[in-house]
Amino acid sequence: MTDELMSSPESSSVIVSLARLYLENKMFDQAIELCLSSLESSPESEELYLILYEAYMGKGETGKAREIVKKGLSHIPGSEKLKKLVEEKKEEVPAPPPPPPEEKVEEVPEKVAVEEVPPEKVEVEEGDPVLSVLKKFLSLKDIYGVLLVDESGLLISQASRKEFDYETTAALIASMYSEAKDALEKLELGGFESGIVELPRGKIFIFEEGGIILSVLAGKNVMLGLVLARARSILSQVKKILEG
Repeated sequence: MTDELMSSPESSSVIVSLARLYLENKMFDQAIELCLSSLESSPESEELYLILYEAYMGKGETGKAREIVKKGLSHIPGSEKLKKLVEEKKEEVPAPPPPPPEEKVEEVPEKVAVEEVPPEKVEVEEGDPVLSVLKKFLSLKDIYGVLLVDESGLLISQASRKEFDYETTAALIASMYSEAKDALEKLELGGFESGIVELPRGKIFIFEEGGIILSVLAGKNVMLGLVLARARSILSQVKKILEG
C-alpha cells in the first residue's frame, strides 16, 4: 500500500510536526515557507499561524509577526491564543549608554617559542558499499539526495548533490515517519510501506523495510513510479550489506 501523506486529512499533524522541528532547530525560513504553503489549503489551522508568529519573531521581523496574527484572526476570530498575542505588548528597555573608552596601555608582547605540532592525519574510509549503493540514485534526473535512517532518526548513510544538514533532516524524516505510522495504526489502515511528502519546491519519497527508512529528496515533477522500483532494490541491497 502506498500512502501519499500530504493528500490525506491526517497529514495536518505531520505538517505541524515538521514545521515545529524546523522552528526548534532555528530553521526559520524553512518553517515559514512550509507554513505559508500549507495555509493555502488549510487557512483555518491555528497552529500554523502560531508557528509562523514564532518564526518571524525568531528572525526579528516583528511587523510580519503581527500581520500574520491579524491574518489568522480574520480566519479564526475565536482563537484565544491568537488574541493573546495581539494583546501582548513587549516593553522596550533602552540600552544603557556605552562606558567611556579606557586608556589603552601598549604592551610589548613577550616572544614565546611555540612548538610546531604536525597536523593530525585523518583516515578516510574508502569503498563504503552502502554509499556506493545510494549513489546509484543520483543518476536519476532531479534527484537531489538520498538518506538512509533508522527509526530512531540516526543517520546511517547519505549521498547528495549539494551540502545540507544531513543529521537534522534525518531526524525530521524519522519524526514524519513515526507520525504517519502511528496515524495509520490508529485508523487501522495497515502498515507503512511508502509515502510522499509534498513540499513547496519538491518532494520527499519515504520507503521503509525492516526498520530502515530510505528517503529520496527530489524535484517537484518527479513521479513515484520513477523511484519506486529502484528504492526497493536499494533497500534490499542495503539490508544485506548491514546484516552481513
